[in-house]
Amino acid sequence: MIVDNFVDYVKINVKSGSGGKGSTHLRREKYIPKGGPDGGDGGRGGHVIIRANPQLWTLFTFKFKKHFKAGNGGDGSGSRKSGLKGKDVVVEVPYGTIIKDSISDKVIEEIIFASIQTKAKIVTMDERENGIRAILNFGHTFGHAIEAHGKYKKILHGEAIAKGMKIASKISYLENLITEKDHTKIIDLLHLYEFDLSLNQYKFQKLKPYIFRDKKIKAGRLNLVLLDQVSNAVVTNSFNIRNLQKGFKD
Repeated sequence: MIVDNFVDYVKINVKSGSGGKGSTHLRREKYIPKGGPDGGDGGRGGHVIIRANPQLWTLFTFKFKKHFKAGNGGDGSGSRKSGLKGKDVVVEVPYGTIIKDSISDKVIEEIIFASIQTKAKIVTMDERENGIRAILNFGHTFGHAIEAHGKYKKILHGEAIAKGMKIASKISYLENLITEKDHTKIIDLLHLYEFDLSLNQYKFQKLKPYIFRDKKIKAGRLNLVLLDQVSNAVVTNSFNIRNLQKGFKD
């Protein structure tokens, strides 16, 4: 055994692929004037798969390659044609390797299981999406507006939602729901995942029409998903409209 080649701890960066965009194509045939929508779904993003390999005994190769990114899914098209699946990336490791999230220091399997449990509990409580389920959409009101403004071509869904989370966090702070310290903590967390959080290319007045088409509008009033503490979302239609505009300022 060459001791210099034995490495038992490494830190790597992995990113799954983004899903492709669904098609809004309408069916058109000579004798069917109103054929209706027939756009296909976007292809799923590629997975990053961790696979144990009995032939490996060290993490030495990760000293030279630390970044792994799966392929993005293809866009859907007419005739209900789904987009191509993103290419998976397989990362091989020795048996017995334990994978942890570098931020929380928790084992990845535990994080995923806890997240699925939380989401399943909320969806079961509100299967028709008439109440508490809205808290799962933190950042979506603004993220969807950014996507729609760019005609779903200029930004990936996950990146748009990250920007939406930044805006919603800023509004939460301006509404005195969270402290400046908590607001900074949330933004720092988003930066750790290397999201592009720049907002200077977006103008509130141009995004406003898309914001006010959000599915969470009830009785003509916009409901926002904000935070009253880190990791605790609340749904409210009581907010200062001026703070929406301020939320878009870097």
